Parts: sequence; C-alpha cells; structure tokens
Amino acid sequence: MGFEVFEFRGRTFSDETLLTISKAGVFIFNTAAAREMFDKVERMILMYDADTNRMAIKPVKKEVPHSFKFNKGKMNGFSAQSFLNYYKIDFSVTRKYELVWDEDLKAAVVDLNKVHSLGRGSYKRDEG
Repeated sequence: MGFEVFEFRGRTFSDETLLTISKAGVFIFNTAAAREMFDKVERMILMYDADTNRMAIKPVKKEVPHSFKFNKGKMNGFSAQSFLNYYKIDFSVTRKYELVWDEDLKAAVVDLNKVHSLGRGSYKRDEG
C-alpha cells in the first residue's frame, strides 16, 4: 500500500472539559472547559488536597488575593509553575486531565492520579 494524502478538515473539538498542564508549568483549558466552566472569568485561585492528590480551580472576583489572571483567547489559561513547585506536582512532561465541576465547591476539580488518555505524557512510545 502506498502513501495516502491526509485530508485536513479543520480542528477537532472535544466535548470533554479538559486541562492540559504543560512541562513549562502552564495550565491550558480546552475550548469546552473555557466555555462551560470559565466563560466570564477573569481570575482563579488554585487549591490542593494532598490526601487525594486532587486540585481545584475556582473562579473568583478580580480583587481576591493569590489569584491567577485567566488569559482568554488562544491560550485559555495561565502560568502556575509556582503552585506546581510548591506542592511538588510533577510537570516534567505535558499531561492532560479531565475537569469535573463540583457544585458544592463552585470549582473545577482535577484528579492528578488520572491522566487523560489523550495526554501526551500518558503513554510510552514503543522502542521497536
């Protein structure tokens, strides 16, 4: 069988709400998460639960101390390297996680124990 031409039909978008944590320590939300969870958000605070290795991302008003500025548009995210370093969360490779909205907490929760199957850091390439 010979080469087949790839027919580009535009970007594909997932309905899943996902967060990518890059190896540069940048949090990037996919389009679904940015629209569904953080549509009118300017700032966010980060919280961490060491017992469960989960973090929460909570939208807040502009004036809240210790909040991160949410950069909307192409990036849909912010740099949080200081947070990752402080809690010793591994970001040596880029990983993708599912975001689940917690209505009681009014925040998106990420289980850092469960790397999403589409995350680049979630698999090892065959050596063969």
